[in-house]
Amino acid sequence: MVVPVERSEILDFTPESLKNIGDAPVFRLRPATERDMRTYRRLIAEEGLNYSSDEDLHAAIVKAIGELWSAEDAAPMATRYESIIVARNQDIEISDEDRDWASELVETVLRNRKSLRVMAADRTEFQSDAPKVALALYLSGWKRFDMPFKLDGGFVPIDTIYAVEKLLGEIEATAIADKVEEAGPVGMAFLQLCGEAFRLLRLTEDEEKNSPAPSPVSSNQEPSTQTSEAPTVGGASTGEKSTEPKHSTSSKQKTLVTS
Repeated sequence: MVVPVERSEILDFTPESLKNIGDAPVFRLRPATERDMRTYRRLIAEEGLNYSSDEDLHAAIVKAIGELWSAEDAAPMATRYESIIVARNQDIEISDEDRDWASELVETVLRNRKSLRVMAADRTEFQSDAPKVALALYLSGWKRFDMPFKLDGGFVPIDTIYAVEKLLGEIEATAIADKVEEAGPVGMAFLQLCGEAFRLLRLTEDEEKNSPAPSPVSSNQEPSTQTSEAPTVGGASTGEKSTEPKHSTSSKQKTLVTS
């Protein structure tokens, strides 16, 4: 049985960002099978990638609020934070005041809870490297791409995937300098290639609910340059330079203890 996808044969794929250059590289992606999600999870484990769900992260933040502030202050803070998260998840507009408050709260919690910083850093690493793992799973060759192709145990080595990302970026930079139409920004071609790999990583309904696989990469998404370990709240990064929080700093606040 084959996982339902739009094709059943090897696909020749050229990223949209490079389609207008002469002799554009072509990447060959194999068909998807029912074993792919199991294999993907094994490769994720082999790479040492860890992922905590949004629910796990938010629960840990609420728990830390109760540990870092007095009960009198923590209860309304936790309630306000949870209401902001619910609004975000339901695509309800969040005020700038609530967004800034939640971001500053999360920054404070992260500064004072090493376990949460590790959790956030693991999530950032996962979101960066999981697309590369998916690409290693499906990539079966290429044409007009100046790099030897090889498999190791049936998959493309992750080091090779990093090299693909680097060389694609160099090709893209040259295309941008030559003013090739629709080329760039640098990194877009690799995002589009990973997005095609994720398109193949189709899940059954039950698997999709339980899988930590990131969403397929959008071809319109800007290449990420974020290096922050902090999660986001309401679409705003909380990894900016920290400022003094605007929430309660009453004398009943507990001493912040790094754990």
